[in-house]
Amino acid sequence: STQSRSSAASDVYKRQILRLDDYPDLIFRLEKTILSRLNELDAYSVYQFVYSFSKFNLGYSGGSQNFYEQMLTLVQKNWGGYNNAEKSRLLYAYASRKLLNEKLQKDLLNPWLSQEMQHLNYAEIANVAWILLITNCQDKETWKQFVFNLSHQEQICPLIFYYPIKTARYWIEHLYPKWNLNYYKDNCFQAERYFNLMNQKIADKVNQQQYISFLRLILSNTKLKFLADCDFENIFKIDLAINTHKVGILTLTDKDLISGTQLVRPHVEVKQKVLETCGWGMITLQYRQFLEIPANQRGPWLDEQVEKLLKKGEA
Repeated sequence: STQSRSSAASDVYKRQILRLDDYPDLIFRLEKTILSRLNELDAYSVYQFVYSFSKFNLGYSGGSQNFYEQMLTLVQKNWGGYNNAEKSRLLYAYASRKLLNEKLQKDLLNPWLSQEMQHLNYAEIANVAWILLITNCQDKETWKQFVFNLSHQEQICPLIFYYPIKTARYWIEHLYPKWNLNYYKDNCFQAERYFNLMNQKIADKVNQQQYISFLRLILSNTKLKFLADCDFENIFKIDLAINTHKVGILTLTDKDLISGTQLVRPHVEVKQKVLETCGWGMITLQYRQFLEIPANQRGPWLDEQVEKLLKKGEA
């Protein structure tokens, strides 16, 4: 089949040409080489390397935390020379690795947004949406300017940038329920019409086998009745849910952790946060942590956690 030939070609490329066992080895070698030549990098190379690493692994990012930390000095040094697209991508890269701390927000993010928020295009504002969600922004003026931007775009929102923009709207409605978001929604009408969560890469588990095994393990250890792969308002896929009580489980496989760490990807935390603002009680289960629970204790422990949420919802 075409898929098997593609897999075979990929294997030849990795093992015979690059002489590597897997792509993480390639990322490691790239990182090592880049960090050994930091003094030779110009501003554009710094941007390209940081942004490219943040998009490795089908957008799940790659490289170590040390790589991003080492590159940060050069990013700050060249910050004034970057355009809005480059700044939005660099800030997204650091936010997605949980490295956009309060100091960086104060020094880089906030001054840039104060000056340029109203001039950003959809690609840039989509990155900003992720950044503000990940950093748990609750600054009213910042969100006001964000809404102003989306309400005054001259073109309708492209489908490719819609997911973070839609997610941000749920968060804004939670923070400021009295705000009028009609123009915001109007500019996103066509994107919403054609948006299908199940067709989005972000809704897929890259490591399908581990994900399926985890679901089977959970279902075999609980007496409660869950539905799998539930769609919540065409924005989030809940891995296991009791819809009638708005209780759900998010399963975390290895791909849901920041590469080289045991930190949960911030996108997962955003998903849980927004679902909880919509009235859902959520439990997050990590595959390897769940396996560490003695087999005879997994079911009782899980049922106890779920029943706590069920009772909380009934209160």
